[in-house]
Amino acid sequence: MGRKKKQHIKTIGHSQIAQQLQIELDKSIVGFHDLESRVYSKKEGGVYRDYKYELCCLIWDSWKGVARRHKADNKYFSYSWKELQDRFGKDYRKIMSIAFVHKVSGGGYKAVNDGVTYKYKLKDDVVDIVNQVTATAFDRKDYIKDGEVMTTHTLPKYAVREKKNGKWVTAIKAKDFSITISLNGDNIKLLLSIYSDLQKYYKDNKKEIDIKDGLEVLREFGWDIKSYKNNRQKIIEAIDRRLYDIINLITLTHNNAYNTDDILQVYTIKDSGRFYIAQDKNDTDTNLQNLPREIRKIVMGGMGYWEYDIENAHYNIVNQLYKGYTNKRLKHIDYYCNNTKEIRERVQHDLGVSYKLSKELLLMLIYGANIFDEYKYDNKVKKMVHTDVVYKLRDYTGGNEDLARDIQHRICKNDDLINIRNDLRKSQKVILDNSRVINVRGTEKIYNLNGRLTTTHKKTIKKTKGQLLAHIIQGVESEILLAVHNEDAGMIMFHHDGWVSKNNVDVDRLQQIINAKLTQLMIENKIDGNMSFIVTKEELTDVNKTLAIIKRISLGKKITLKV
Repeated sequence: MGRKKKQHIKTIGHSQIAQQLQIELDKSIVGFHDLESRVYSKKEGGVYRDYKYELCCLIWDSWKGVARRHKADNKYFSYSWKELQDRFGKDYRKIMSIAFVHKVSGGGYKAVNDGVTYKYKLKDDVVDIVNQVTATAFDRKDYIKDGEVMTTHTLPKYAVREKKNGKWVTAIKAKDFSITISLNGDNIKLLLSIYSDLQKYYKDNKKEIDIKDGLEVLREFGWDIKSYKNNRQKIIEAIDRRLYDIINLITLTHNNAYNTDDILQVYTIKDSGRFYIAQDKNDTDTNLQNLPREIRKIVMGGMGYWEYDIENAHYNIVNQLYKGYTNKRLKHIDYYCNNTKEIRERVQHDLGVSYKLSKELLLMLIYGANIFDEYKYDNKVKKMVHTDVVYKLRDYTGGNEDLARDIQHRICKNDDLINIRNDLRKSQKVILDNSRVINVRGTEKIYNLNGRLTTTHKKTIKKTKGQLLAHIIQGVESEILLAVHNEDAGMIMFHHDGWVSKNNVDVDRLQQIINAKLTQLMIENKIDGNMSFIVTKEELTDVNKTLAIIKRISLGKKITLKV
């Protein structure tokens, strides 16, 4: 059995960039050129360390700005000695000095007492090399997967797949997707230009740059910088993340394994049946499912695609399952399902928050999050910790803890949220009590309606009712997507509670298909009644190509930037 390469701690983003970066560093940086590419370590039981690759990982993460910032000085990055020793062995300082300037902490911190490390910053000549590599990002490169160059003949065979008996098989009985989706390459270049200018304007304080046309495009597609209430730090973080995604999209759509401007999509299926676009171990975490909404709409715009959404899907699933088991409706959830916008706007107004945050709080509720308390007990660390909503509110307020606490106090008094929470508690008990539970070799598991199992405990800790209810909800959600997929040959992509298709399909017809499938699902699971959902659709239109926008597209390819 061959020896395995030690896994790096942080992924480099995408293998094409890693490969090209190593080539350029070899040419220009003497210490890097002389570094042994692979060093065998007996101490690690016959594991190879690829020092050059590991150093490229750190260089790439630091250049992108996603590495951990130093406590004493946020212009520098922080790496613990243990992390570096895991990567490079006892000579980690010598290896790090090839690419990084490192200094003592400063800022009044005592390294040992306060747990503060040396602070690291990339050397100027290394920054120049990374800039050079990213400037050629639009050149087509080999697609590297698991250390091998992929071709059209060796790419994954199935887009939606699962492993059975050690082999990948299609997870869709009727027909599979294409493994690639065509994106609007001009619009990717456009976004690169827009976000690059926004970064220079806000991060580098270059106020002479005209950003009005770019902001207008983003606002048209749903992203308004005014929602950050002039919080410069939050604006910079949002822009940095979007530039990171755009650079990754450029890499993902420019390789020799498939057509330029196409992007690979390979899904895995979770316990519940929900479809997630999978990530290879060396790949970026950017994909069409997790892109910011305005980016996805713009890069898929003008390609003849239509986006479909199931209106308030998760609450409707809970409401209709509860009625099927009890022949009663959940008063407040039922009202929310039939008056979704009204309730979200009422919560928005009462809490003094955005419509988006109002919607997110309601989603947190249905997935079992505690939005009414500041602290919860964490079984892992065996102590009280802040609840997820505290971090969300702090993020929303730009770190203003007093304002975040004030919003949470209003949450605790909000009648709509309290009434919906109480309805959810009733639904959890009824739905979970009626779900089939089995014991498999001493492990308790629960079925959802599409026959998929999940454990009721995570290790020795019992999952929350919210987590188990999510298993039930997502099972129904996946059945909806499969029902539409069987009817619509143009479907090209799954969202979690929606999809994208090449076809402009009549929504009344889609609703009939979904309702018929879910009524059949209810009968198969011996649940009374039926299910019905409302489907909405939106054409993914192109950006209005004014002269200024056309100029931006032409400039997009020439940009060299630092994220």
